[in-house]
Amino acid sequence: MKKLAPGVFVIGRYEPDQLDPAKIGTELVSLTNNLNLETFAYGAYSTDWTDHNTASEVRAPRTNEYMAKSENVTPWHKDNSGKECALVLWSNREQTEIKTPNGDILKPDPFDVLCIANAAVEHRTPPQISEDRWFFRRTVKVPDWMVQ
Repeated sequence: MKKLAPGVFVIGRYEPDQLDPAKIGTELVSLTNNLNLETFAYGAYSTDWTDHNTASEVRAPRTNEYMAKSENVTPWHKDNSGKECALVLWSNREQTEIKTPNGDILKPDPFDVLCIANAAVEHRTPPQISEDRWFFRRTVKVPDWMVQ
C-alpha cells in the first residue's frame, strides 16, 4: 500500500488478462474484499457490469467517444453527495484524476487500484480520455488505516 497524499492510497495493481466487464468486476471486488474493505452503501449505477450488493460497477469503453472530446470535461466532484466513505477506483488508461484540498492534482498510473477518501478529496474523469478506457468503482466504508 502506498500513500500518495492524505486520503489517497494505491492499494494494489490490477492488469487483467482480458478486458471483460464481469471478469474485471469480480476480480477487483475480490481484491478489495481481501483487503477487508466493507461496502458503504448498497447499490451502484447500472453499467456494463454492476454488483448492487457490493456497490461496484465496471464501465466499458462504449461511452468514451463522448468523453474523449475536450469540451466534455467532467467537473471536479465528490460522489454520494460528499458523504464520509471511500472510493476504490481503477482504470486501464488515464486513471481518475484527484484534487487534494490544497489544490494539488494527482494523476495516478493506469492499472493502479486506488482508494480515496470521498469527503477529503475531489476527483474527475481526465479530459480527453482514450476511447478504449475501462473503469471500475466501488463505494466502501472508510478503512481505519486511511484515517490514522
